[in-house]
Amino acid sequence: MLFAPVNAAAASKAQLAAPTGLRPTEARAQTAQAQASGQLTRPTDSVQLSDSGSADAQEVRSEKIFAARARIADGSYDRPEVWDKVADGLLRDLSRM
Repeated sequence: MLFAPVNAAAASKAQLAAPTGLRPTEARAQTAQAQASGQLTRPTDSVQLSDSGSADAQEVRSEKIFAARARIADGSYDRPEVWDKVADGLLRDLSRM
């Protein structure tokens, strides 16, 4: 992998932001070659869940789903104040991205 030396004091923002000496396709090729040769491995995660509480959680979730569907069907959410809360929540979530 080749990197050109950069004088940070004299370099422009564009020069500092863009890597030099290596194109994205070359970087991908080098990564693939390192993975194939065993020099580079990806970490793996694992999770083990127990069955305890699974049936109770499923029952509670089903009750909540049925209740939400009933509120949707009877028009409980079809009100301007609910729309405002939903819009506020969406905007708040989008502003965090």
